[in-house]
Amino acid sequence: MRKFLLFLFTIHFAYATPFAYVTNIDNNIVSVIDTATNTITDTINVGNGPVGIAIIPNGSRVYVTNNRGDNTVTVIDTSTNNVTATINVGNGPEGIAITPDGSKVYVANNSDDTVSVINTATNNVTATINVGNGPEGIAITPDGSKVYVANNSDDTVSVINTATNNVTATINVGDGPTNIAITPDGNRVYVTNNYSDTVSVIDTATNNVTATINVGKGPLGIAITPDGYWVYVVNNSDTIISVIGTKTNSVITTINIEYGSLGIAITPDGNRIYVTSSDISVIDTATNSIIASITDVGTNGPVFGQFIGPSTLPGQEVNGTLPGQEVNGTLPGQEVNGTLPGQEVNGTLPGQEVNGTLPGQEVNGTLPGQEVNGTLPGQEVNGTFISIPLSLPGLEEQQKSLTVKVESGRLMDVKVVDNQPLDIPLPGGKKIELPYGIISFDLEVNNPGESTTVSLAYPYNPNIMGYIKKIDDQWFPIEANVRHDPDNNQTIISFTLVDGGVNDADGRVNGVIKDPGGPYIPQPQPSVTVPLSPLALGFLAALFGFAGSRKIRRN
Repeated sequence: MRKFLLFLFTIHFAYATPFAYVTNIDNNIVSVIDTATNTITDTINVGNGPVGIAIIPNGSRVYVTNNRGDNTVTVIDTSTNNVTATINVGNGPEGIAITPDGSKVYVANNSDDTVSVINTATNNVTATINVGNGPEGIAITPDGSKVYVANNSDDTVSVINTATNNVTATINVGDGPTNIAITPDGNRVYVTNNYSDTVSVIDTATNNVTATINVGKGPLGIAITPDGYWVYVVNNSDTIISVIGTKTNSVITTINIEYGSLGIAITPDGNRIYVTSSDISVIDTATNSIIASITDVGTNGPVFGQFIGPSTLPGQEVNGTLPGQEVNGTLPGQEVNGTLPGQEVNGTLPGQEVNGTLPGQEVNGTLPGQEVNGTLPGQEVNGTFISIPLSLPGLEEQQKSLTVKVESGRLMDVKVVDNQPLDIPLPGGKKIELPYGIISFDLEVNNPGESTTVSLAYPYNPNIMGYIKKIDDQWFPIEANVRHDPDNNQTIISFTLVDGGVNDADGRVNGVIKDPGGPYIPQPQPSVTVPLSPLALGFLAALFGFAGSRKIRRN
């Protein structure tokens, strides 16, 4: 049975400044890091081979699994950083998770194929549950009803009902499932499969695998942004992080890092990612770039996940309690409109979707995920960004990206439909060229029938005149503004779309705008004519009468 020794950190948020608690497997300590300054502020002696960490949701205590012979869990009081209890569990404890109400701790015991259940009021083990072979990563749904356990040695995930502590389902996944993360709405579970280089996606309503996503080599750690839109996967064998969009369950971009990475955690505001390796790398989610490195933390080893608590300000009273206090096992100060964190409110999770935007927006016009010449530098925007590669011959390496920005609403899907230049024949021996092929995106507006402005930043091409859409196999030029920016090596095309309007490909007022199309260049060359609508023919005939204009209007 394969066995990982862990190096896990997580983020603690009982005070104004979040703290990271980092396990050091070889020297039996936990380092405490102030994430405001990214400096080590304390070290705590724990058991032998500390590997996993979970923080009680109110931030008052940290639970640490000790894997090398101790077979214990250490309990740390975060107000003093002193050890207050040591709990005997099963053999080879690794992954650990705490229920959202803070009442129970679930510990995956890798060597005896069990899960120990700890009552946090007494710090006693109250149940031992048999699961699959070699349990490692573990996670609990936001409503606290189910525990998902990755069984590394038999390629399954066990599902435990927390009310009865019985296994209710066993799910076959990829080869070597290692770590688990659950979306904030509780609808999907993402599992890293270390040996098959994939991530399995499980529907929690049916406990069926609904997607398998190819990622990098040796995926281990996994974390999901607080708004649920992005999944970050640490690939230990090829020094990259894969970024998955949850709307499409596809890898949107990758982040290069210096060393093979192990664990990953995201701050509760979604602004920063902490990645364990030889050092700890700090990544800004707005740009997906490394902004800091924390050294001299300790030795590293494989890791099973991240567990994040809420953030409150020091000294604040919340519903009559102080931060860090437990009130009947609940989370003081965490009620949202009468519900607890993780509970659904009108079908959504409190605080998870804000105006339908994506994480990392409003970054002076730059793209969250990649800093490329295709971004919109210096613009203050209030919307959504994404970047996709353009695989076109003749483009410089730094030019191979398209940035898509929306002023309001949310991009649901962006893809290149045809990544080759296309010629569209016109009557009279003329034609237009689509130099970057066809892109397609689905855009969700805030309310049905609303409009939004879209900006596309392509590699610089001074010949681009406008934008043309394809609807029902016919081409329609639309009103667009074209701005050429040679200094930043980009051509920016902006236009307004209305849900259910003439430029919405599905033609329905349904809250979603569909847009297949691309930028075009007039090319006076003989060609075979293809059918075009009368509207398109009239417009394109007028177009060549003022080919020098940069503003295209549809009649």
